[in-house]
Amino acid sequence: MKRERIMLLLTLLLLIMLPVPARADTGPKPSIEIVCANLKGSEVYLDLLIDDDLPSMGFMFGRMDSSFDPEGYYDKTMLDLLRGYNKDGWRPALATGTSNPLWAELRCKVMADGSAISKFNYFGVPNSFKVIIVSQDGSVAVSNRIDRKAFDSVVEVDFANKHLDDDGYWELTAIEKTPLKQTFKQFLSTLAATYLIEGVVLLLFGFGFKENWKPFVFVNLATQVALYIVILFVAGNSGSIPAMFVYLLFEIVILFVEMAAYSRLLDSNKSKGIKRLYAICANLASFFAGWMIMGMSAI
Repeated sequence: MKRERIMLLLTLLLLIMLPVPARADTGPKPSIEIVCANLKGSEVYLDLLIDDDLPSMGFMFGRMDSSFDPEGYYDKTMLDLLRGYNKDGWRPALATGTSNPLWAELRCKVMADGSAISKFNYFGVPNSFKVIIVSQDGSVAVSNRIDRKAFDSVVEVDFANKHLDDDGYWELTAIEKTPLKQTFKQFLSTLAATYLIEGVVLLLFGFGFKENWKPFVFVNLATQVALYIVILFVAGNSGSIPAMFVYLLFEIVILFVEMAAYSRLLDSNKSKGIKRLYAICANLASFFAGWMIMGMSAI
């Protein structure tokens, strides 16, 4: 029975650590989801405006393929309108290039009710941006500036609320949804995944759940709350990339905290060494699973 548990544990760890496709590579990456309402036509070109300097060599059109020919894929008129926008130093990120990779699809399908959703992700996601929308009728609409507050930001744009500016562009109002709501939903999903994965490892190590559910539940809850508070603080003050490095470092801190807590609080006849080993295996399992889930969610 002991050998079977060890084999099951090793199988679990191997499955979690299997590689995923390159475009869905592992790791938490910032994202921006643009949710549009009351659009006209069947398709729009939606991009983010950034005020960075134009890179000499960069990533364009959400692709790594430098041989990609935009002329054969995009409508020339709509693409030229998008590329031609440069007001007060703001330029379209996908259409003119970014220093860091930014994955998204410029062409955005409009549903029958006028709604559309476009998602931007990876390390090229800007901290400050505007939304630009080019419609099939040749109109160009630009939103107000958004200073991103959430790691995974959701921005709503209503095309019905627009007015024409002096330069002939439609002005839109973009609103970032409350980051606390998004973060709380992400926290709940991460906590549930942690309980599921580490609970399986707990049983595989032979710990009775009835005797150990309290330390298991409350230690994980405390460490996850601390992790999210730290990540929110760093992301809000320093941006997404520093937050990712802090995330990695804090996971190491959590490992040692849980090793110390479980060695004292788990109720069984097993040695402290086995309890510490459980903490290591459980954290590795949940860490790699969470790392992959956040990476996959950015597709």
